[in-house]
Amino acid sequence: MSISFSSNSVTLMCTTCGVCKVSLLREFCNKTGVQITLKDYKFSLTAPFNEGDLACIVPVVKHTDFKPLEASGLYELAQVQLQSGNIEVALDYLSEAVQLFAQVFGPLHVNIANCYKVIARIHHALGDSKLVSGACNYILV
Repeated sequence: MSISFSSNSVTLMCTTCGVCKVSLLREFCNKTGVQITLKDYKFSLTAPFNEGDLACIVPVVKHTDFKPLEASGLYELAQVQLQSGNIEVALDYLSEAVQLFAQVFGPLHVNIANCYKVIARIHHALGDSKLVSGACNYILV
């Protein structure tokens, strides 16, 4: 599929919308992943670009949903152990899941916060208020 624009249509669009041609080129390159060489382009010419101006094309990734399988599996196992009443085993699984999530994502991530939230709920249910406040403080960081 090929789309062609006449030089008048781009010029007309830039003057009508009040957009600079350099800004339009920058936005086009950002959206498509095209990288061009840095130089002063003469937009008044009919063909301001040639093949040598293309530096490379980089794939544009909009969104990735990475899920570490081992850490997620430990979190799910902890949930199962909680429902079956094995609180100590669930706490062990959650602490291992926190360590694995931290290795993959770093210390500040929503999955780590979710693990600490469950740990805090367990300690609150058990009456360990000192541990609950420590876990809550870590979540707030």
